[in-house]
Amino acid sequence: MQFHRVHIEVTNICGLACSFCPPKVNSSKTMSLPFFEKVLPQLSPYTKTLAFHVMGDPLTLSNLEEYLHLAQKYGFEVELTTSGYYLGKTKIQTLFHQAVRQLNISLNSYNKNSLNMTFDEYIDTVLAVCSQKIQHYPKPFINLRLWNLDDICSESHYNKILFDKLSSHFDTPLDENEIYKNKVKSIRLASKVLLHFDSYFEWPSLNSTHESDGTCYGLKSH
Repeated sequence: MQFHRVHIEVTNICGLACSFCPPKVNSSKTMSLPFFEKVLPQLSPYTKTLAFHVMGDPLTLSNLEEYLHLAQKYGFEVELTTSGYYLGKTKIQTLFHQAVRQLNISLNSYNKNSLNMTFDEYIDTVLAVCSQKIQHYPKPFINLRLWNLDDICSESHYNKILFDKLSSHFDTPLDENEIYKNKVKSIRLASKVLLHFDSYFEWPSLNSTHESDGTCYGLKSH
């Protein structure tokens, strides 16, 4: 069986405390490079894409490039998912390493934390990374995730400020009312730069109420 991707939590360190994430109960840990390399050939028959994310942010790793080198050595492509908080502390060559096929940036992380940076400092760094990608790195995708849409438009104020910045930078109109009304899923901002919309992700829990019947895909999409 082939999986679309396999998630490897190379670290469970995030550095933030987003209100939409469950609190971390395990101690902070990082997967050692020798163990990581041991796992890679075992995964080769099952997938060609690794996602370095479950709860942690891979950009917290000072030696992230070494993990990417190993992934490339064994023929994998990598998806990186980050809050965006550590973008300015990570080399652009690491973000767009040859192994990286997609960089996911969670734009709704900023307003769900008390960060020691302004919104402009945060989003300007995100936009600078996008510009570097467009100018110098044609291969990878950037997926700007805004997963905070709901029926009552609870994050409308933040989203309007964000849309104004994105519209100005990419010269692309973003109509907040149309996005909410039509439940738009994604908008292309530039070549291989997408703005992706969804509701807040609800982490699975055995204590959740049973609301409907569904179909198990047997981890096919993992």
